[in-house]
Amino acid sequence: MPVTIWLATHATSEANEAGIAAGLIDPPLSPRGRLQARELRDRYGAQVDAVVTVAVRRARETAAIAFEGLPLIVTADARLDECDYGS
Repeated sequence: MPVTIWLATHATSEANEAGIAAGLIDPPLSPRGRLQARELRDRYGAQVDAVVTVAVRRARETAAIAFEGLPLIVTADARLDECDYGS
């Protein structure tokens, strides 16, 4: 059976709007980001069977808003997080 995988970035966070590269800090979505997450559902919601996100809050929050009320499990997997190379 063929599998289709869609990749989407997290919606806009408060750090994005402040011009800060968030990296591994964990800011919440901005109001604009919450709207973008709802728009993500409009694009993909009915066609999704599973959702896997990175572990940062902004990604989990994007997925929670985008797929709220759908009968699927959203899984956060830290193995997908970006690499932290230090200062």
